[in-house]
Amino acid sequence: MNPLLLVLLILIVIPLGELFVLIEVGRSIGALSTIALAIFTAVLGLYLLKQQGRDVASRINDALRHQVVPTLESMEALILLFCAILLITPGFITDIVGFLGLIPTIRQTICAHFLPKSKNPTVRKSDANENSRTIEGRYTIDED
Repeated sequence: MNPLLLVLLILIVIPLGELFVLIEVGRSIGALSTIALAIFTAVLGLYLLKQQGRDVASRINDALRHQVVPTLESMEALILLFCAILLITPGFITDIVGFLGLIPTIRQTICAHFLPKSKNPTVRKSDANENSRTIEGRYTIDED
């Protein structure tokens, strides 16, 4: 399928779905209650996002301190950014998806699916060129 067509479809289907859900919820509990609920979910989501973001930032710092590439943590940070966008978007469908992304086990499962299986990569602290060769041997310093 053409990626542009897919993006266009998403940009049409998601707002229509949100509109439908908002109308149905508004019909059930009233317009003002629906608006209040949408604002409440956004505020609650951003509060939880702030806590999760601090946790991920702390884990990134710990990984860097131990000279480990924070691949999983960086991917989680991107997912949290996506969740933030979903949570500030008005609507209940996007809020549900955003809240699901705030659950650490779901986030890590998504990351594990997209990241290659690697064993604890470490940060290289070499100043040498990648293509340089090391020649071993003995040497003496002649003083003139």
